[in-house]
Amino acid sequence: MSFDARTTTSGRRCWRVLGSTVLVMVVVATSCAVQPPGPGQTVPAAMAPPSPVKVDLRYGPEPEHLANVYLPTAGGNRGVIVLVHGGGFVKGARGDLFNTGGPVVRQLRRGFALVDVEYRLTKGTANTFPTAVQDVSLAVEWVRRHGPAHGLNPRTVLVAGSSAGGTIATLIGVGSNAVPGKGLPRTPRVDGWVSLAGIYDFATPTGASHFGATWLGAARPTRRALEAASPVTHIDRHDPPGYVAHGDHDTVVPVSQAALMLGAAARAGVITRLFYDLVTTGSGSCRWHFPACGMNAAAFDDWVERVVARRL
Repeated sequence: MSFDARTTTSGRRCWRVLGSTVLVMVVVATSCAVQPPGPGQTVPAAMAPPSPVKVDLRYGPEPEHLANVYLPTAGGNRGVIVLVHGGGFVKGARGDLFNTGGPVVRQLRRGFALVDVEYRLTKGTANTFPTAVQDVSLAVEWVRRHGPAHGLNPRTVLVAGSSAGGTIATLIGVGSNAVPGKGLPRTPRVDGWVSLAGIYDFATPTGASHFGATWLGAARPTRRALEAASPVTHIDRHDPPGYVAHGDHDTVVPVSQAALMLGAAARAGVITRLFYDLVTTGSGSCRWHFPACGMNAAAFDDWVERVVARRL
């Protein structure tokens, strides 16, 4: 994949995605991408969690509808981030983002509460798409309606996830005005969404398609079903801003997935509201499937501030 970098007046870079040898078609898109991090602009992927204020708080009727709530440790009480763990839709648990999502979970020190949720995992043909999206949607609605009773400030609500959790977070972000008939149920409106190494297109064979078969519970899902579970199908100009981070050496979910999302955003006319953090420096693990330690943490903080100020 090749990139053409241009610096904007705001100090961010915009990248022109010229193409990828793993794509069936050449994707041409322009997105707001952050500068590669300088010294002191990265943070470790892992962060020791503080003691949760609430443990096993129930946000819905299913046994899996549980959440841990962490209130901000500094910076006031400015908003809430709903955390969605990864695990290929079949495993994972609360707490995982504290091991892999450093720039996100450190928002605890910048005035954000975290609501770390469980959701129903896929088991064969049980709990397939869109079950997890519906579960996390219910958690977002719970934050809006009942969060203040637990010390949360829902004025700004973000949803953030890694890997499969990034896919779910993205679907929450693009689903508040989902078009009937395309297979994605309407989701509650959030103010922004964050995806670390997520899957965005199950229908295009780029090395991540097998996850679609798992999530859809069929060895050979129909194209219509694959498209329904793909964020690229649903993105449009009315969606909230998003932040995508991906390692350039990811062999679990290829970076071409991010290129597909950029292309979809370009076609939808929202490319300038999709920020792209391509991790090309740092240790091998940072450039692989857990890119948080290679992200420009300062740029991510700035993106969060722009979301809070409604400047995106």
